[in-house]
Formats: sequence, C-alpha cells, structure tokens
Amino acid sequence: MSEYSYDDSGDNTTIFLLSGLCLYLVPATYFRVAKFITTPEGPARDGSPFYEFTQKKKCKVIESKERKWSIHDVLFGVAWLATIVLLWKASGITATVQEVWNPYEILGLDEGATPKEIKSAYRKLSLVNHPDKNPENETIHELYMEIVKAHQTLTDDAVRENWEKFGHPDGKRSTEYGIALPEFLISDTYKWVVLALYFLGIMVFMPVVVAQWWWNSKRYTRDRILRQTINLYYQFLRPQMTTAQIVDVVTAAVEFQDEVPQRDTDKEQVAALIKLIGETKLEGQANDLMARFSENQVFDAPYCIKARALLTAHMFRITDLPAELHEDQQIILNLVPNLIQVCV
Repeated sequence: MSEYSYDDSGDNTTIFLLSGLCLYLVPATYFRVAKFITTPEGPARDGSPFYEFTQKKKCKVIESKERKWSIHDVLFGVAWLATIVLLWKASGITATVQEVWNPYEILGLDEGATPKEIKSAYRKLSLVNHPDKNPENETIHELYMEIVKAHQTLTDDAVRENWEKFGHPDGKRSTEYGIALPEFLISDTYKWVVLALYFLGIMVFMPVVVAQWWWNSKRYTRDRILRQTINLYYQFLRPQMTTAQIVDVVTAAVEFQDEVPQRDTDKEQVAALIKLIGETKLEGQANDLMARFSENQVFDAPYCIKARALLTAHMFRITDLPAELHEDQQIILNLVPNLIQVCV
C-alpha cells in the first residue's frame, strides 16, 4: 500500500526549485562568462591609423550592444535573484534522518548476542523502565513498549524473520512517497487554479513556444539571417560588382525594414543627407556613390533608400546627423557585418 505526504513546511519545495533553477543557470552562466573571456581580438596592425579607427568603432558597437537589455537578460537576473533567496531559505533547513529500528541497540547489546544475554538485558531494562515504577515519567511507557518489542523480535522466530526481511517486526509496511508541493494546492479551494495553470502551460504556452520556434526556423537561417534576404542576395549578387552596386544590394536586406524604424521625418532628413553625400568628396575623387541615388533604382523602397544613405554616410565619415538618424545608423551598422558575411 502506498501513502503520499505533502511538503507543508516548504523545505522539499525549496530544494526542488533550486534544482530546476540550477539546470538553467549553470549552462547559461557558463556561456555568458565564456563570451567575455574568449572575445576575439583582430590581428595587430602596427602604425595603422585606419586599424585604430575601426577598432574604436568596433568597441563602440560592442558597448552599445552590451547596454541593451533583452528579455533573456531580465530572466537571467530574475533567476539568479530567486536562487539567492532560495539558498538563503535552504540554509535554515534542518535535515531529518529517519533512524533504522534496531532491537539490539534498544536492549544495549551487540549484534549476534546469545539468547541468554538477550534475556538478561531484557530483565534489567524492564525492571528499571517499568511504567509502574515511574508513574510521573510520561515517555517511560513508550520506552517500555519498545523494550518489549525488541525482546519479542529477538526471541520469536516469526517476528525476527519479519524484522530481517522488512526492517520492522510488524512486517512489510506501506510505502510513503513525498511530493514537493504543499497540500493546499490539491485542496478543493485551489485545485481549479492548479488545473487552470496546467491547462495554460500544456495547451497554450507550450504550443505557442513550439509554433514560434517553428516559425523562426522557417523564417531565419542558422546565422539568424532572414531567408528572404538570402534569396534576394542570391538573385542580385554577381561575381563582379562595383562598390556602389554592392551597397545597393546589401542595404536591400529585409532586416532593415523590420528593425530600423520608419518615421514621418525620414523623407525630409534622408533627402538632406543624400544632398550632403553628393557634396562630399573622398580623397579628391568625385563621389560616384551619389550617382546611385539619382539613377532608376531597383531597390527604391523607402527603407532601402534610408539604409543606403546611412551606410554611405558612414563610409564617407559623415557624422553630422540628426539624433534619430544616428540611432538608425547604429542599428544598420550592427546588422551589416553579418549580412556581408553572407555575401562572401
């Protein structure tokens, strides 16, 4: 027969929750620490001002990424906070070990004692601990019953066999299973709440998570690049292209449409930026990239023109940008390295 006991004290629940949190925190913490330790640094370039400039830009991009908090960062912090609280609570838990019932210890004998020694020890203890001789002692009756049971176990063959087989003179006892949940959760008051949580978790949350994973796996590649962008690059990229043509194709990525905000002020500000690009010269050469804005473009969507203008402005070191466009430019610069890697 089986019996179930619930954790009304909350001790087992605390250990259970700590175990679950550790399954998440150990690998998550390892990968976060490893990311900071093994951050690759590019090869050294002695006396190269361009290398120093790009390294500074790279550091700024990394710092801007680190300043942004994602939902994973919030969950990671909450998990560590919960772990600290649970560890503090677990430090006050006192472990209770169930003692094994041993008739030899009760009678004060060594295991393997002779029947004569058993009988002698029983007589002495029963005389000293008899309830009639200690009427004021409330626990003496229980002790006396234990002495009688220990004597019976060691002298009665049937009872002794039960003790040797099952660890107790009464024979096989019911198995008790502990559940690391408070008993009130299955009471009539809260059972519908628990059922509702199970329903939401199994029938709503899990299907949504699986559906989102499936949708993302269909939409993105392993490198987190949209498959639409991959198809576009495959269609328009050629082995021999000018810098301007490469900029055209790279800035047509669908990522810019999804992640770069489109504002009402973009039309005026982007037009002014394009004009400024046209007036800029690099190393005494005419700006041939400017001509790309005036030609009949294949990629003439507003987000393409905006991304192309901001990337071109970065290439020509134009830093005098409105605050909104500067923020958009940082988003574009964070996305471009992965996109170029796909193009290679």
